[in-house]
Amino acid sequence: MPPGLIPCRRRPAAPSPGYTDGPSPAGSPVRAGPSREEPARAGPGAPRPAGRAGQAGRARTYRAARPLRRRSRFLYKNPGGVQAPFLANLLILLVFGLIMLFSASYATGYYYDGDSYEYIRPQFLYALLGLGVMWMVSYLDYHWLRQWAYPFYTLALVLLVLVLIPGLGKTVNGCTRWIKIEGVPMPSIQPSEVAKFAIILLTAHLLTSHSKRLKNFFYVIVLPIALLLPIELLLHMEPHNSAIILMAGILFIMLWAGGVAKRWFFMGAGAGS
Repeated sequence: MPPGLIPCRRRPAAPSPGYTDGPSPAGSPVRAGPSREEPARAGPGAPRPAGRAGQAGRARTYRAARPLRRRSRFLYKNPGGVQAPFLANLLILLVFGLIMLFSASYATGYYYDGDSYEYIRPQFLYALLGLGVMWMVSYLDYHWLRQWAYPFYTLALVLLVLVLIPGLGKTVNGCTRWIKIEGVPMPSIQPSEVAKFAIILLTAHLLTSHSKRLKNFFYVIVLPIALLLPIELLLHMEPHNSAIILMAGILFIMLWAGGVAKRWFFMGAGAGS
């Protein structure tokens, strides 16, 4: 037998160069080629094989090219600088509010307590404390806050229920808006302030989660209003009408600025009129 030739023992699976189209007589020589156990490898320019192998290859390519989802951190790695216009507006509003409070309360404080600074002093300390907290919170990654949207909402509901319990709620001028436990040295808590932050955080979370459904009436109108209604009902029982209006305004502005279809607002205004 010439060197380089082997006897044909089986019929190949498919015709290919180097193989005969039909069964060869026993012992007839054919040129050696790739066997079934060791298929030929495609060159770099060959097309990708079809079937499951090709689909798996395309899937791996897609997963490699898809951008990774951003992992939220507790603190910003590079927080950046402070926006001077924003800080200036904040300080102007803060100072203006303190001046108006002192103008309205110094006579009352002097008449009833003998101290004109009785009411402005704690508010000034709270303002300084708030500026310090604001500076620390500015280093937080706001993406991290999304996981606390529903816990804060639940906490607001619990506090709004507690303020209505006799012995926990403090009534002033017929309105029960503060939680104050007698005999416990702690400042009073106003649950409506917690509810404001909860509504802002929860609405932002809903708009982000359903960003591709901003034209869907249920996700952008029914669901946010349904989550707001329990808070509005509890505020009505205090009563706290100004907070009710403010909560509704916060929700309206956030939905409008979040890109919700404007036709829902015009339809609501027409139905209300």
